[in-house]
Amino acid sequence: MAAEPAAGDAGGAGVHGRAADACLRLLFGANAAFPGLLAAVERPLLLGSRVAFRGPLRGGVVANAPFLLGPDATRAARRRLADDVLRSFYRFIREVGAAGRAEPEALRAQVAAVRGREHHAAARASGGGIVFATAHLGSFEVGIAALRGLEPDVHVVFQRDPFAAFDAARARLHRRLGVHDAVVGGPDSLDVWTALRARLEAGAAVLCQADRVMPGQRGVRVPFLGGTAELPVGPVKLAAMAGAAIVPVFAVRTPGGVELRLHRPIRVAGGAAFPRPGAPGEAMLRLAAALAAEIGENPGQWLELSPRFEAAGGRADPAHRVPTLPPARPDR
Repeated sequence: MAAEPAAGDAGGAGVHGRAADACLRLLFGANAAFPGLLAAVERPLLLGSRVAFRGPLRGGVVANAPFLLGPDATRAARRRLADDVLRSFYRFIREVGAAGRAEPEALRAQVAAVRGREHHAAARASGGGIVFATAHLGSFEVGIAALRGLEPDVHVVFQRDPFAAFDAARARLHRRLGVHDAVVGGPDSLDVWTALRARLEAGAAVLCQADRVMPGQRGVRVPFLGGTAELPVGPVKLAAMAGAAIVPVFAVRTPGGVELRLHRPIRVAGGAAFPRPGAPGEAMLRLAAALAAEIGENPGQWLELSPRFEAAGGRADPAHRVPTLPPARPDR
């Protein structure tokens, strides 16, 4: 689940060339004008998308593969990962349009299991608001619907998208779910963050993406899946300023349906969020570990088309793996 990722930014800082841009506009436009078309002609459109996204897939997904799959991953495994990521991105485009026309209860019915209800309860019991930190991973629309079922006052942080059709679909979805938009990246961003702090202090929930540094944001480099990756500092700083708990949350697709995963709450004192410039504190490292656990377990569902990792000697460390979560409990 993501804080509604920007389609034009699906691979990192911006768009990926004329062919990829044209493909995105075609897919979003077709999805808006002809609901159901993308599902009916998925195979040929995926083949065309593979050509359009050849550059990002080779330069981004394949470059990330040694960290996501291990340094000894075969060429065939890396190609399968690229295909899985493209298929997940295509499915996201198709589903976000459908979600804007669906009833909230129909979306929540797609949640097959929930992990970590006790972590949500613990965060609520400690008082204050909650910063839900997520990644560009899995089924965003179902995840937001499920989160809205747990929280009455949800504010979703995102930047405007260069593709108008996607922005319109996102707006429809948010209206139907009854969540509040918190648009950052513009001249009034400081006012938006100040308002979010006030809402958190009043007990609200804020959903932020935590796996990608967006334009205009600050980041810090942390250990991540055998290398290092730059992650945004915003979620941790916001939680520290508001005295809120951070709860990592993800909506992962499984064969039985979407699984909502809530991790242990993370608390951070304001002065200890970042002990010195450029250095992550304990809260940032714990958040990075939660992100790495879910992305490492589900690399084909991570909508990342840009190279994200650095490692000493250019090689991932196969010993640095984050344990996955225990088996899901069938609570709903």
